[in-house]
Amino acid sequence: MAISSVDFPHLIGSSYCYPSYPIDCQEAINFEFIPIKSSGSPYKNMMIGTPGLIHLKFELDGELLEEIPCLAKDGRIRGLFKCSTGFAGESSPATIVVCGESVYEIKNPNKGIYPLKRINGSISSLSGFVSISECGNESGTDFPPTLVIADGVNLYVVNMDTYEMKSLGTNMPLQPKFVTFLDERIYANGNSIADNTLGKPDDHVYWCAANNPNEWNPLDYVAAATTLDPLKRVISVGGNLWMIGTETTEIWRTSSSSGSFDVPIQKIHGKSDGIGAINGECVASIRDKVFFVGGGSVGYAQAFMGSGTEIKSISTDAMNIEWSKYENIKDAVSFCYSDEGREYWVVTFRTQDVTWVYDITADSWHKRSSRSIGDVWHAWNVMFCVRSFDMNIVGELNGKRLFKMAYNIYDEDGLPIVRMRRSPHLLKCGKLVRHASLTIDLECGQNALEYGQGKDPQIMLRAFDGGGRIPREERWKSSGKLGYYKRRVKWMRLGSTRDRVYEVRVSDPVKWVFLGARVEIEDSVGGV
Repeated sequence: MAISSVDFPHLIGSSYCYPSYPIDCQEAINFEFIPIKSSGSPYKNMMIGTPGLIHLKFELDGELLEEIPCLAKDGRIRGLFKCSTGFAGESSPATIVVCGESVYEIKNPNKGIYPLKRINGSISSLSGFVSISECGNESGTDFPPTLVIADGVNLYVVNMDTYEMKSLGTNMPLQPKFVTFLDERIYANGNSIADNTLGKPDDHVYWCAANNPNEWNPLDYVAAATTLDPLKRVISVGGNLWMIGTETTEIWRTSSSSGSFDVPIQKIHGKSDGIGAINGECVASIRDKVFFVGGGSVGYAQAFMGSGTEIKSISTDAMNIEWSKYENIKDAVSFCYSDEGREYWVVTFRTQDVTWVYDITADSWHKRSSRSIGDVWHAWNVMFCVRSFDMNIVGELNGKRLFKMAYNIYDEDGLPIVRMRRSPHLLKCGKLVRHASLTIDLECGQNALEYGQGKDPQIMLRAFDGGGRIPREERWKSSGKLGYYKRRVKWMRLGSTRDRVYEVRVSDPVKWVFLGARVEIEDSVGGV
């Protein structure tokens, strides 16, 4: 029988793992799919390794530190924020980090060390994420630039002229959980202080006086009252104010009376979608888009994107089924970031110990994992991201460290990043065929290191038969040492099968760029 060569571009792809493996069992962990828009390229897509991490070093009062200090025994990073202005009249925007009870400004680095300046005052609560926003006007005026920090109990106001932070305490008409800025005012939502049980989410959104987050009137509020579902998050997106409840979302905008009359916002007529969020921490925004995990009265466990005044589902059928089987989705947390011209939404289900990433630009999903043991994958240990000092800074999900995140970092703070791609099914009308070879196209010889791990990068190939359930032995190949540009990565004698799935894994700390694959197949004699 003649051997025919079949292009297999679908080795490059996203995560789409269906509960029934024979339908689809695709997976992409620490690999991301990127469409190629060049009309002259022989390839239509590529798959690259996700960015790596290296932790930042800090200095406080002459002491060199590997992490952000705090007094709380189990303190961790609770918030990161990039200001639009600096402290004490400085022109460069300030970067703020909250760890445990402490708030710091991160100063410009000196020989790779980042000085910390402590904000005077502390946060009384010691756990849970905080929400940060800014307000005010010009330095030296009656309304100096200010930061506001909400921890679900109190609102803290930081005077950026003096580095002083104070709690508003009982001067707040609610226990604020989330704050956001729109047209001279801070808007907040949280728990009602009028409720005897406390901790009960309110459906009210309050606002401060213009340019003055120190002044709140208990009568300055609106109710997101289309239905009686609790309000989970208020967030400013694209010049509108999104009020996201458990089963509905309302969109408001600045009214013509903003700054002079009692109600500075008005509801956009007819905008009350029957979709809500599971919690406030899973809501994130970038530019004019907002993302959250949620659903409505018909069920939860979907991913949604809001843009303008519209909301649409962005999760696949396979994802919806997988998420619905998670033990707990109500502890999901998320953030957005941009890198190399692409935008991402990162959502981590903490109980389930898994992280999904939506590439907004490519409209595709992949997973990220900080460590793996065999076939057991864990969540990506990253939360929050700000663009400061010409780099992306991210916080540790369960710790006190901050990291630089970049594509030219190929490990995770010294630990290897295991990357895995499992392909869709490859079959020929259900016939028994022999796989004579598999060739993978990738960048060879360019990204290997001169010495150490990565000097001779290795690729592990494993085939699965039986609808993707029966693994064959692992087969290893070198992707080429430095300068081996003509290296061809090819596996021979891969056995006979009716239905084949291929999986590749790599862990060497080098740049990985996969472009496509080809399979040589031959009909087996007497095979049906």
